[in-house]
This record gives sequence, structure tokens and C-alpha cells, in this order.
Amino acid sequence: MARLFKCLFCSILLLSLLVIQITNSSSSEVNAESGNSCMPSGPRAVLARLNPIEDSFYGVYRGVILVGDYAYVASRESKDLFVFDISQVSYTGSEPPDIYPISSLELDYWGNTCITRKGNFLYIGGSNILHIVDISIPSQPTLVNSFPFDSRKSIKVINNYLITVGNPFGRIWDLSDPEEPVPSGSFGGSHNIDATISGDYLYVAEWLSYPPRITIYDISNIDNPTYVDFVPISFDPYHIDVVDDFLYVASEHYDDSSGYVGDIYSFSLSDSEIPELTSSIELDFQPRAFGINEGFAVAASTTGVLIDISSPDNLGVFGTFEGSGGTGDGFPYDISIDGDKFLVAGQDYALLVSKGVITPEQAVDEIKEKIPALPGGSEASLTNQLDRALAKLEDARNFLTDGELNNARNRYCQAIGKIEDFITIVEAKVPSQIDPDTGNELVHAAEVLIALIEGEIACAGLAPCDS
Repeated sequence: MARLFKCLFCSILLLSLLVIQITNSSSSEVNAESGNSCMPSGPRAVLARLNPIEDSFYGVYRGVILVGDYAYVASRESKDLFVFDISQVSYTGSEPPDIYPISSLELDYWGNTCITRKGNFLYIGGSNILHIVDISIPSQPTLVNSFPFDSRKSIKVINNYLITVGNPFGRIWDLSDPEEPVPSGSFGGSHNIDATISGDYLYVAEWLSYPPRITIYDISNIDNPTYVDFVPISFDPYHIDVVDDFLYVASEHYDDSSGYVGDIYSFSLSDSEIPELTSSIELDFQPRAFGINEGFAVAASTTGVLIDISSPDNLGVFGTFEGSGGTGDGFPYDISIDGDKFLVAGQDYALLVSKGVITPEQAVDEIKEKIPALPGGSEASLTNQLDRALAKLEDARNFLTDGELNNARNRYCQAIGKIEDFITIVEAKVPSQIDPDTGNELVHAAEVLIALIEGEIACAGLAPCDS
């Protein structure tokens, strides 16, 4: 019988099983052949949904930021800045818990769409005002300043400067006094959507321009940015950031056959005035939410992916997650990364996700919870297959530790075989003993489990089981 459940999420998982080296990851596995570290492919652990209040609340959570044990969430339809304590959050299963604010701060104006930070100060941008919030007491933020300025499109801190992008222009602010930003240079363009700084240069993403472009300004005189040139790109840029002398661009466009899709580009800035394209990857969604940190980036729509940037000339997907804040618009709005966690802002809630992969053991526990009671206790035939798979998996890891690579691969493949047997048994019991919806859920969960094990095989440098 054909598999009951196939979905975009599983397709992404199976296509993303690459041997990707992430040398700075503290949660990595060891590659048996090279000794390098590797982040296994597969679904990431969704830790929690951050909801503003327990009662129904209409709001679009456009600005989020993680700061240690706390998350700060701003709403476009509310004046409130919500504060969440995430210190005790951990992975509990496929249905993440809801957590609620421990406090909130009423800002001066509505329409708050983006947040950035310098030290103990948050800068919150909106369509009419820029707010400055002191978080030296993380659970009790205080408003220390605000003044009229349109900074709703983008706001970020680079070194000692605050960059704001709004209509009809963007501005660079000197943050020598973080409570009293001093306006320095400005840059025009009604199509500006995001901006960043590297050295003495400002890079501005122009959305809906023709041609789509990244515009470059010389800011060696910060009070008077000077136009240098522009770099045409294939499609409309929406986000732009610099990490380790590489410029990263998230773009989107409409494809007649696939709908809205996206691309992630990396450009070398070895010559700051002539960025050179080094790599790109295609996404089957528009990455309206994009965040980046050293080593990896996150792009999200109704689903999300983690992108390895440790080799900027060879970008690749190494993880996935489901859900994007429940946004009714089909895409989330903002991503904040802090250490091994990231936060995705959507319309109904903000989604807290771990960089770490779900373990096969956790996946098995979740599958067992989904198995219904069957006539004559025959559900034992399903749980037994899962237990046998875990036993083979443990053997494989032991062989891997001992350097017995052939035996390790054989046991990994036997573990996958046991899970495939599980799927066959489930399909045989539908619909007589297992209803189709439950059968679909079980098959989907089992396919995720296979993808996790295939990720371990790839990280170990072993040949895939179907090769």
C-alpha cells in the first residue's frame, strides 16, 4: 500500500539530509571519518508558544527579541511590550505548551513592528515613533525615551550605530549615549526595506525596485553617506545582514508554477564596493521572516528551515521546524536568535524553537503516545517494532564509537527497516482497526523518525542505506 501521508514538511526533511559541517556547534555529533563536527538534519524541537494573554487577543506580533532567559514581544495592534520568562522551558513533545507574560510595559504609541538591542536597552520601531526601553531589570522593563520617527520597516544595532528604515527615508543614529540617540546620516529611497553596515559601508535592500538591488553607500563620513553603486539581484530583497565579511540577502518572488518562493544569497565583501556572489539556495516559500547568527540562519514562512552558513560559499539547509506563529497572512514577521534558541513572531503567538534536533528517542515516545488501543492488545506489535528499532540504533552508536563503521551502518539500516515494518503494519490496520487520520499521523511521525536516523547516518559519514 502506498504511504498514507506525504507532505511538504517530510519532503524538506528528506531533501535536506546533507553532510553539513558546523564546527562551532556545542550540540554536534562527531563525524566518524573526518573527526569534524556535524549538526544532524531533521526537525528542530519546538519548545513553546508565547501567547500575550490567556483571553483572545487580536494582534500581529511583528517584533521579537531573545535576551538570555527572557523574551520580549511587541504587537502592531497594541501599545504593549510583553515579557516572557523562558528560563524553565524545555522540550516536552510534539504539542508545545503555551506560556504567558510575566509582565508588560505600555508604550507611547501603537504600530510597533521591530526590535533591536544594545546592552540593556531595547529600541522598538514603529510607524510613528521610536521607543527606548531599559531592561537592566529584565522582568520589569521601563520606558526611558521616545520621539517621533518612522522606523517601521527595519531597525538594528551595528557596532555603535542604530539603523532605522521607514518612509520616506532611513537614518543612522549615534548611540554613544544609548538613552539619547543622536541622528547622523540619512539615506533616501521609498523602496528601502532593510539595511546593514560593514566597516565604512552601508548596504540597503530596495524592495520592489527595478531592477531589484542592494544599494551601497560610503559612510566613512557618517554624517553624509555617499552613494557608491548598486548590486542587481534576481528578485526582490526583503532582509539583509552581514556576518564575518559576508553579506546575506533573503529575497522573494512569485513563480507561476509554485506560487511565492524565495532565495538566500551570500556575497563576499572582500571588496566592499563590489560584493561578489558566492552561493545561493532556493526555498519553496517566501522568507518574510529571517534571522542570522554566527554559524546558522533561520528563514520561515508556514514552515521554516535552518541554513548552514559556516561555509558561505556552500549554503545548505540542515534543519526544519513546523509552525510559524499561527499567522493568518501565511508568513511570520520576525526572528530573533540567541544561543541555541530562536523565536519566530506570527499573528497568533510567537514560537520558541531549539536549534537542537529532536532525538530519535523523543520521536519514538511521541509515536507511542499516538498509538491507539487495538483489539486483543495488538498495538504491542507496533510498540515492539519501535523498541527493536531503538535497540538497533543503540547498537549502531556503540559500533560507531568503536570505529566499526560497516557494522554501524548495518545496524542503522536495520533500525530504519524496523520503522518501515512499523509503517507497513499501520497501513494494514487502516481502516479496519486504525482510523485514517490516526494512521496518517503515525505514518508521518514514523517518516520523521526515519529522517532523524538518516541524519545521524549522514553526520557519521556513512553511505545512505539505499545506496
